[in-house]
Amino acid sequence: MTVRKKGNKWYCRFQVDGVRYERTCKGATTQRDAEKCETIIKSEIMHGNYNFGKSIKKRF
Repeated sequence: MTVRKKGNKWYCRFQVDGVRYERTCKGATTQRDAEKCETIIKSEIMHGNYNFGKSIKKRF
């Protein structure tokens, strides 16, 4: 579980089933908010409910 701040935005970086993801935590203003956001996104990806839309960013 990794969250970090670039400028005014928080980002989360994690790996699910061998695929690495880096996502922005929209609306997060603190590290705790970003960690909650990461947990939600990770859960949705594992359940197949996360809609990536056009902004998918997978890192290898």
